[in-house]
Amino acid sequence: MKSINFQEFERIVDNLRSKLCGAQLQEVFHFERGLVLGFYLRRPMWLLIELTAKPVILLFDKTKPPIAKSPKPKPLTLFINSHFKNKYLKTVCYEAGWGRRLILDFSIQPEGESKVQDSNLFCDLILIPNNPNFIARAMDKKISWNKVKDFSQLNQDRYSTQGDFTADEFRSPEVILEEWLDSGLFSSYAKSGDGNASHNQVKVKDDKEFWFEKNQKDIAKKKMAIEKIKESVISNQEKNYYEVGEFLKTHSLELLPKEWNSFIDFSKSKSWNRENIFQKAKNVQKKREGAEERIHILEKEISLLECQTYEDYLQKKKHNISKLSSKEMSLRKLDISQQAIAYMGKNASENMKLLKESQSWDLWFHFRDIPSSFVIVRKNKNYSLSQVELIKVIDWFVKESFRNKKTSIVTDMDVIYTECRYVKPIKGDKLGRVNYSQERSFRWKISKNQ
Repeated sequence: MKSINFQEFERIVDNLRSKLCGAQLQEVFHFERGLVLGFYLRRPMWLLIELTAKPVILLFDKTKPPIAKSPKPKPLTLFINSHFKNKYLKTVCYEAGWGRRLILDFSIQPEGESKVQDSNLFCDLILIPNNPNFIARAMDKKISWNKVKDFSQLNQDRYSTQGDFTADEFRSPEVILEEWLDSGLFSSYAKSGDGNASHNQVKVKDDKEFWFEKNQKDIAKKKMAIEKIKESVISNQEKNYYEVGEFLKTHSLELLPKEWNSFIDFSKSKSWNRENIFQKAKNVQKKREGAEERIHILEKEISLLECQTYEDYLQKKKHNISKLSSKEMSLRKLDISQQAIAYMGKNASENMKLLKESQSWDLWFHFRDIPSSFVIVRKNKNYSLSQVELIKVIDWFVKESFRNKKTSIVTDMDVIYTECRYVKPIKGDKLGRVNYSQERSFRWKISKNQ
């Protein structure tokens, strides 16, 4: 794959500015050849930086790069996780005289919120061929991917790229990403290990693929269990026991055929052996009946798994919501679906505890301009509420909020909601007020006699 030239680098910078500024850094990991930074701004985005002899910077929008995380920790990623994770990308700094270098400037709070004195949080990305680097700086500390070299080389890089390419050779960021996927460079460290990916098929497993693989594994395990059960029950053993027992009813031990000697303890009497043989026959029979019942159950489970579709799985899937640690709260609860539950406290204090215990992807519902009046919907990370479910939550929210009102309420109210990651309690406020962003709103008309 051809190196990124100066003009292409400028286009990449413009693309990063338009899509990533204001995004929160939520994930950082490294692989054999570079780093991946996971951002979130209304949708997930990943920035892949390949720090090789021909460095590459790629933006994956919504789809995670097909890269396997390295199992060994690296000081740079540990440093970024410690100082930059959950911070916001304030701007992408770049000047033409820098050559193929840009700076990611991070802030503690998102743009537009009350300003707190930011620590110096910068990441230098240097993409000079044969001399790439990633340098993270936090206050007086810094750490890099490669050994830091003199920045004067960047100025030389600026002029070395002039005149090397004609205008019709400039590639857009999308074309560079497509070439990278086509080149198969990622195949050695991709999750699938398959280098035969086409430009429209990135080998990233979604939830449906994981479900299908697990479904097939479950079927194979159950079939193997059936085979093992059948092997453990010897078909003729029960019949042999009964034949020996019946023989001993009318014959002595001395007349016993030699092939049955293994069933007999000659140090014991005939009557003891006869009773022992019949008891063993009963045990084998009971074991066989249990095995046949278990095989029947497994065959039924296999049949259900083979008939199950992904849509059936989603409907039956249990939610993975962690239990609330505060047992003292008296919460009101609404079961929305198998993957989402709405909770509402009975006062401002309980609602604030509920908010603090929520996951970042949970949803927060609120009546505008009414402090502490909110509902938390705890849900699976990748689950999205449908329009019908949203209306169900808001309707329940309204009824619970005005259930004890003695007068009739006829008015329009604004109900807003957003992910809990965008809701920050105001420190020291006793009314339960919060700062929020990235919200959506409903206009809800209430006409209810309580």
